[in-house]
Amino acid sequence: MGVWIGAGLLGLLASSWRTSFDRVALLLYLAAWGYAAVLLYRHLTNAPRVLAEVIRVPVDQILDNPFRIRVVPDPESVEGLARSIEAYGIIVPIQVRPRGDKYELISGQRRVLAAKRLGRAWVPALVRSLSDKEMLEVGLLDNVQRASLSQIEEARAFSRLSREFEALPERDLTASLGLDPVWVGVRERLLALPEVVQQAVILGTITSGHAQALVELTDPERQIEFLKKTCENRWDPQELARQIADHLAKNPAADAPQESAPPA
Repeated sequence: MGVWIGAGLLGLLASSWRTSFDRVALLLYLAAWGYAAVLLYRHLTNAPRVLAEVIRVPVDQILDNPFRIRVVPDPESVEGLARSIEAYGIIVPIQVRPRGDKYELISGQRRVLAAKRLGRAWVPALVRSLSDKEMLEVGLLDNVQRASLSQIEEARAFSRLSREFEALPERDLTASLGLDPVWVGVRERLLALPEVVQQAVILGTITSGHAQALVELTDPERQIEFLKKTCENRWDPQELARQIADHLAKNPAADAPQESAPPA
């Protein structure tokens, strides 16, 4: 709005200057130019950085995302995506940020892997200028909104974001990301599970539902024991929950972690 006012004033003063060369008109003319330039500068510097251009980026110039959330891309999904790209191309560009003479991946890891599998030389990419904090936020939200991460991966991403920016209270962080505090609480409980259980979720050996059932056990050894039973008997989450409930009912104190004996 201000830019158009400045431009209109500029036009009026310019016509006055063409018909009269007095000093006042000239000074006002120059002032109008300066005012319009200031407004234009403010408009450009306040423009959102997400408005970026889409370019062709060679796949060999794309660096891994240092804040990558997904640890193990599903090979079957990459293969399926490769078939789709071969037939229709990459419809949604990947997102990258400049890093020297190369580009750092923000989101689109599977698309890059699928393009490499097809031998593509380049991929369409939206080039954005993001800070490390924004990289974490975009990666987390992009995957959560597409429901493409396991709950363990989501929990690890949010935990890392919290550690990187510990000065920001958790409630403010969840609010800025538009996340439900209950969502965060459930996933943070999963991070207390033994590493072998977490890896089983990430690799798809068990589901997040299985992991939530295992959280009811507090002894890590017991959690691993029930993980093995689940794999051997192919229990679904509901059956695992029933087995754990029966175990706790019959052995109310059996799940307490064993304390090491005090030194003699």
